[in-house]
Amino acid sequence: RVSVARLVNAKPDEVIFTGSGSEADNLAIMGSGRKRVMIAETEHSAVLKTALLRTGNSSLLPVDDQGVIDLEALADRLAEDDAPGLVCVMAANNETGVLQPVREVVNIAHACGALVLCDAVQAASKIEVDFAGWGVDYMALSAHKIGGPQGIGVLVRRQGAPLCSLLTG
Repeated sequence: RVSVARLVNAKPDEVIFTGSGSEADNLAIMGSGRKRVMIAETEHSAVLKTALLRTGNSSLLPVDDQGVIDLEALADRLAEDDAPGLVCVMAANNETGVLQPVREVVNIAHACGALVLCDAVQAASKIEVDFAGWGVDYMALSAHKIGGPQGIGVLVRRQGAPLCSLLTG
């Protein structure tokens, strides 16, 4: 827990172990309590499918010709509805390598009361990943992408960010 926290500039008690990066994404999306979810159209399928199939009000955000999220469209979409939202943005695209402006996304989202999930599975160990500095509310990671074993994922959750368990019993 301490090693993972150091890797992404988080506190050890913000680290939650899961079975995969996909499980971490699912936990954040469904456990955040936000029914309104905005997703960049180039997100990983773990985010796209979960948000589109399992939440009540999900929408895709356009990206430019380089694959970077359209920040103006994000701001417009957030302004359309007062319902609290969740914005999902991956730090680095798993197919194209495009890096998203995570900090700018966070600034726009937080100004409108939205939370932010950053899928950093592809970014960890390739670029500096800064959970605290980026200001995201949730971050997904996967051990096998950074030299660890398969079957281990991480959800980093900012202290105070809502999170309901998906499993009961």
